[in-house]
Amino acid sequence: MSSAAIPKTTNRWVLAEHVPKDRPLTKDFFRWETDVTLREIQDGELLVKVAHLGMEPSMKGTFTQEKSYRPAHPLGAPLWALGIADVLASKSSKYSAGDRIFGYVGQESNAIINENSPLLQKLHPALGKQALSLLGPPGLAAHVGLMNVAKCTKDDVVLVSAAAGATGSIVVQLAKALGVKKVVGIASSRKLDAVLETGADAAVGYDSPSFLEDLRKATNEEVSVYFENVGGKVLDAALEVMAPNGRIALCGVISEYQGQEEPIRGMRWILKKKLLLEGFICNQRGPEALLTAIKELTQWGIEGKVKTNIHTYQKKGLEHAPDALLALLNGENTGKMVLDL
Repeated sequence: MSSAAIPKTTNRWVLAEHVPKDRPLTKDFFRWETDVTLREIQDGELLVKVAHLGMEPSMKGTFTQEKSYRPAHPLGAPLWALGIADVLASKSSKYSAGDRIFGYVGQESNAIINENSPLLQKLHPALGKQALSLLGPPGLAAHVGLMNVAKCTKDDVVLVSAAAGATGSIVVQLAKALGVKKVVGIASSRKLDAVLETGADAAVGYDSPSFLEDLRKATNEEVSVYFENVGGKVLDAALEVMAPNGRIALCGVISEYQGQEEPIRGMRWILKKKLLLEGFICNQRGPEALLTAIKELTQWGIEGKVKTNIHTYQKKGLEHAPDALLALLNGENTGKMVLDL
């Protein structure tokens, strides 16, 4: 690409105000900036044009000032996001102009990134947008949570909440690949077919009046591994159908991301059944766990052994990024929410 064709500016979303703990996320907390001048790239940096962005439930937590495993996002800084982008210019020995990459690019039309940015890699053409799910937080959390935290084996009965979502749908497939005894997925009633299509042996609607009864029947109250993404009444019901000495990998509590915190009402089951409940952050389980997850998920994705459902947001363009995130937080997606630029 000629120097005349290299963009000199970018459009971007930045955080204008931190979200109070008791407030749902709205577009009012973001600011849209256009024609922002780009500096010259330095040694070890790339200038990329962003093609696709992945939306993550965990984004909202970083837009608050609550103490967490990840620092609060700085005010005025471009919003973070994993994405797929094309290299326009490079001063890196690892990447060249024309390469298509996957990594943290931010919610910008054009971005400057360091060659050592976490997860940055050349994108295998066979993966395409699936990389945003398989090699991003959904896939890594699914692999690390199931394999390293829950220590799932073929002898387990596995229960997965938000089983039609980006993470849950991968957990279902990984459990089936392990050859477990049974996999049961929990989702909204309108998404149950999607759960079964990913390979689950049974699917239960959390919005059904007979949810707990249906869950008991589907699991025979023999759940030894529960992969938790939701919290609230879903977690309460899951605790009732756990087998003694069951393991729970707590990945997320999406029921609280846009609403009020809900207490665990079934604490007695954790005690009576001697359950092990462990919250985890996949990038804090050690480099070996992450490298193994990336290697296996990449290979299985290329081979088609693990597939992801990509939910492309209905409108195209970076200006719709906040709407895509809010749609995700409101449960409008089936699979990984992706915005095409």
